Amino acid sequence: MSRYAFYECVRDGNGVIVSGATVSVYLAGTTTPANIYANLPDVTPVNSVITADDGTYSFFFDTNDYPSTQTFKFIISKEVSIS
Repeated sequence: MSRYAFYECVRDGNGVIVSGATVSVYLAGTTTPANIYANLPDVTPVNSVITADDGTYSFFFDTNDYPSTQTFKFIISKEVSIS
């Protein structure tokens, strides 16, 4: 097993950091959820992770799950309350 780390920061259109957003990962061009791992030693894959207070998120792809040519689609969402 070999895993590759992915790390990024979510910002809105104005460059403001977005905490508490859900980052979901899918196989590119499909609605099929991708297997990602929230932590390196995890054995159970997940489909999404939540951004931290500083807007960052990270996860791992396992080389046993996908060929090196596989591409992915990221969907970032956050529920906002309007008063």
